[in-house]
Amino acid sequence: MSTVVGRFGASLFALWCTLLHYGCVLNFILAVKAIKPGGRVVGERSSLALCVAVRDSPENVLEWVQYHEAVGVGKFYLMVTDDPDVEVLEHVLQPWIWTGVVELYSLPYVNPRTVPQLQVTLYHVCLDSVRENHAFIGFWDIDEFIVPLQPTETNFADFLTTHMMHVGGVAINWRIVGPSGHETKPATGGVLDNYQVCTPWNYLENEEIKSVVNTEFALAPLSDPHTFSYKEGYFAVDCQGRRVEGGRNPRGVESPPPFALYHYVTKSKEEYRQKMRRGSAMGNRKNEDYFNRIQNISKIPCSEAATLRHMRIDTVQL
Repeated sequence: MSTVVGRFGASLFALWCTLLHYGCVLNFILAVKAIKPGGRVVGERSSLALCVAVRDSPENVLEWVQYHEAVGVGKFYLMVTDDPDVEVLEHVLQPWIWTGVVELYSLPYVNPRTVPQLQVTLYHVCLDSVRENHAFIGFWDIDEFIVPLQPTETNFADFLTTHMMHVGGVAINWRIVGPSGHETKPATGGVLDNYQVCTPWNYLENEEIKSVVNTEFALAPLSDPHTFSYKEGYFAVDCQGRRVEGGRNPRGVESPPPFALYHYVTKSKEEYRQKMRRGSAMGNRKNEDYFNRIQNISKIPCSEAATLRHMRIDTVQL
């Protein structure tokens, strides 16, 4: 029996999405809320969970889950949108699904064309559905890895529960990682091993943030997947405790912070072109000029994530 947590009737759902956007979103929200997990549920009360819309290869998702589990994430809600090969991902993640660490939701025919503001909608549903189970929930993508940059703080969940229980959320700055000279997808190794050349800290795009929210004080995502609203009197801060307004934090790139979100936005040129054809969960598409710009500005060696991976994770061969 399949252990994918949920599936929707494709034809009716696609028709509703085409004819009535708002009705589709409502149906989508109700359907996800009704899904119940399979397998043994352990770690459901973990302090830190991640919610993510998945449009990535199984080997990349596996590496991402393994890595984030090693830095303190106890639960993953993976929402696979419009992917006909979800069974492959299910097979790869089977040990985590069975123990309840991963919940895998299959959403066929759900994409930015059928559900407006898809990623924001997914985040809203996830926050409302599981906020009672976790102190913090993070919202970032499979090509983004939280990287500790100070020897005294290496477990992100511990950092949050020690320092951030009183704030609305934590805004984590990007650090864009470039293609590292790869024209095609490397034949061996994962993302972290193959891409180890970064943009300078003060590169403008590194001012952008993603959010991990305190479930006691967070209300809902705003109009983009980067930022959230909070109860009156609460707000987001960066990892140094400074208040952050909106989706950018210029002070966060003045020097290396305690944690940064390394964003493997391009990978190789081959993978970048595939990504652009596929589009993001918000329906955004960049062009070849963007790839060239990131390639030209990325000159700084950055092996921190790969080093941590090899210190803490036994490599799993697909």
